[in-house]
Amino acid sequence: MTQLALDGIIYQMQANGGISRMFNEILPRMCALDPELLVRVYSSAPTRQPVPSGAQIDVMQLLRHDLRPSRIWKALYPPAHFLQWLFTLSAKMIWHSTYYTLPPRAVKGVVMTAYDTVYHQFPQMFTLANEENLRQQQVRSLKQADVVIAISHSTSNAIQQIHGLPASKIRVVLLAYSRDRFFVSDDIALRVPTSNPFLLYIGGRRHHKNFEGFIRAYSRWKNRATVDVIATGKPWSEQEQRLFADLDVADRVHVLDVNDRHLRDLYNLAAAFVYPSLGEGFGIPLLEAMACACPVVASRIPSNVEVGQQVPYFFDPADDESLYAALDSSLAGGRTAAHVRDGLKLVQTYSWDTTAAQTLDVYRALS
Repeated sequence: MTQLALDGIIYQMQANGGISRMFNEILPRMCALDPELLVRVYSSAPTRQPVPSGAQIDVMQLLRHDLRPSRIWKALYPPAHFLQWLFTLSAKMIWHSTYYTLPPRAVKGVVMTAYDTVYHQFPQMFTLANEENLRQQQVRSLKQADVVIAISHSTSNAIQQIHGLPASKIRVVLLAYSRDRFFVSDDIALRVPTSNPFLLYIGGRRHHKNFEGFIRAYSRWKNRATVDVIATGKPWSEQEQRLFADLDVADRVHVLDVNDRHLRDLYNLAAAFVYPSLGEGFGIPLLEAMACACPVVASRIPSNVEVGQQVPYFFDPADDESLYAALDSSLAGGRTAAHVRDGLKLVQTYSWDTTAAQTLDVYRALS
C-alpha cells in the first residue's frame, strides 16, 4: 500500500492554472490505477478551488491561527500545529509537494515537481522579497528531494544546468491536456467583443510571459488595423491601459474572464493563438490550441519546441520581424494548413493517463 501526503498549497494559491490542473487530472487517475493508494491532502488555509475527492483521497484541514483571538492563539499555534503534523503525517508516507515545500517531519520519501526555472533564468524580473525567498526555497527543496519530477526534458536539462542536480535523481513526466474540454467544435456559446479576426493570448501577463513585448510588437504590425487581440484573465491594470493608449491600440485589445467552456470557444474562433513567453516548463495551452485546430504562433524556446515540435509558427521573441512573419504565415494558412492538421495528430500522443501512471511509478519506486 502506498500512502501519499500532498501539501495543498497550490489549491490555496490558484483558482485555476496549469499546476492545479495537473493534480486535478492525475489524482483521480492514480487512485483508479492503484486501489491501495491512499492520498492525504493537507491544507492550512481556505482553498480557491475544490480539491479532487474520492474514497482514497482525504483532505486534512490543519489548524489556522485565526480560529482564536490572536493574543491567545498565536502563542499556542506553533506547538498545536506541530502536534497535528506529528499525529497525522506518518513516517510511512511519501511526501509530494505541489509547490516547493518540505515535510515537517521524517517521511519515507520526498518527491518534488520542477515546473520551470524562470525565477533563476530571469532574476531581474523577480526582485520582490517574497520572490527571492521562493527562489531560495526552490533550490533547497529540489536538492533535498529524493526524486525530482521534471515536466519536460527541457526542464530536466535546465535544473541540471542551473542547480547542478544529477540526472539520476530526475524523472521526466510529461503533462497533457484535457481532451474532454478542448476539441474542435462549432457549438459556440461565447459572444466575443469584436467582429474582426483576433489573436488569442491566455494566462498571466507579467514578467517572463512577455505580454507587453507582444503588444508593443503588435502595435507596429501592418495588419493591426484589421486583426484584434483578445486576452483572458484579470481586467486590464492601469499600467496596461496607459500602455495601450500610448501605443494607440486601446480599441484593438480586449480582455475576457472565461471558464474552460468559453476558452474552448475562443480557441475555436481565434485566427491564431499567440504564446510569446520567454520561458516555460511545458506549455499546456499549446496542446489546447492544437486540439481546437487553432493555428499556433509561439516563441522559439526549448519547451515550446519540445512540446509543439514542428506544429507552431515559431518566432524569435527578441525580433519583431520574426513575429510578423509568423503571424502572417499563420493567417495565410488558416485552419486548413498542414501545421493545424499535424497539431491535431500530435495532441493525441499526450495523455493524462500516461502522466498519472508515470507519477505513480515514481511513488512505487520509493515505497
